[in-house]
Amino acid sequence: MSRLELTRRVRASETLRSLPVVLVTMVDDRTMGLALGADHYLTKPLDRSELLRVVESYRELRGEHVLVVEDEAHMSELMRRTLERAGFHVEIAENGVEGLA
Repeated sequence: MSRLELTRRVRASETLRSLPVVLVTMVDDRTMGLALGADHYLTKPLDRSELLRVVESYRELRGEHVLVVEDEAHMSELMRRTLERAGFHVEIAENGVEGLA
């Protein structure tokens, strides 16, 4: 499942649609990502400070739990370490199906 499809499904779900979605991808298709409902669109290579700035903007409203859906182990580990150092509780899903579950 692509990141764009996952975003579309999150926005279509009554229980998930209010969750913030931050897309991190190599494909520079910000217009499509935002049109499907992503709140933020970041491109790889990932700027850790930008990731933290975006996720921090939701801390007060949404709490400290973050779900990272990433099929590349080194990227999910990079995001996990970066977010945990900032005080977030991180769950990792290896693909969109696992993330939706």
